Amino acid sequence: MSRIFPLLVLGLIVAELASLIVMGRDIGLLATLLLILADGAIGVTIIRWAGLGLAATMRKAGTDMRFATRQAASAFLMALAGVLFFVPGFVSDVVAILLLIPFLRSLLADRLSAKAQVSDQPRAPGSWREGPIIEGEAHEIDEKRRLPAGDGDDDSKSDDAANR
Repeated sequence: MSRIFPLLVLGLIVAELASLIVMGRDIGLLATLLLILADGAIGVTIIRWAGLGLAATMRKAGTDMRFATRQAASAFLMALAGVLFFVPGFVSDVVAILLLIPFLRSLLADRLSAKAQVSDQPRAPGSWREGPIIEGEAHEIDEKRRLPAGDGDDDSKSDDAANR
């Protein structure tokens, strides 16, 4: 898979460039540029909408974890559609439009959430950490405290003023 991924990315870039060239030839440069700008605006709007939907789902108290995971997967797919709209080109737009279809997004969200591990049990504090623990001390610094006279650059300014 690690050898195939760069080839897939390169193929996607070539396909996007080819789609831009074909569209530019068929409908003209200005219309193609306007479509790309409109795609970007649509993408930003979809990303914002998906983020607000996910935040609303997570704010609901007592939400079933399976439901929340499925909603998070759906919001992720919606945000991915927004990112794909933001990418210049029309191949990614076709994939984004497919992700916006509720039936397909629901199907993919079910598959994604089924792979997620959901646990209602709280984790023990620090159970996610691995590696050495580094001990240290913290000192609070008072923001209102100023440097004593002679320790800052203010001295050089007052010396310059006195020498004039």
